[in-house]
Amino acid sequence: MNNDEIQSAIEFLLKNQASFEVQLEKTNRQMEQTNQQIARTDEQLARTDEQLARTDAQLARTNEQLAQTDLRVSFLAETQTEFIQAMLGHVEAQREINADVRQMMRELAQARQSTQQETSGLAQAQQSTQQQISELAQVQQSTQRDISELTKIVGGLVKTVYGNGSSTQE
Repeated sequence: MNNDEIQSAIEFLLKNQASFEVQLEKTNRQMEQTNQQIARTDEQLARTDEQLARTDAQLARTNEQLAQTDLRVSFLAETQTEFIQAMLGHVEAQREINADVRQMMRELAQARQSTQQETSGLAQAQQSTQQQISELAQVQQSTQRDISELTKIVGGLVKTVYGNGSSTQE
């Protein structure tokens, strides 16, 4: 190898060394930037972990509230079912009473017709029968008012159960 070749080889090596150093410096800057980005990412992950922990705690509280709400709703549904069954029993009893009253009114009407055809001595019996009809009609009206009041109470309870169900969750 002659001097020119050696000189050329040295220049080539120096250029490559300079290029390598520039590349190494770029790589070092990129690694520093990457390390900074990793540090920011680690910080963000830590914040995210904290937020997840808070979210998990809130979810646990929400689940507990839902469980309590489910218990309340179950209790209210059971109570409402019992109340409805009791009301249905009363309605059925009233239906039977009304049927009996209607039957009695039909029978009394027939008795009244017979009574009118009888002698004047039976007029007192007719007056007594009319008084009984009047009393039965008053009882029926009173019973119907009671049913109307019970219907209003049931309506109010239903509104209370469904209207205030959301406030019982707290």
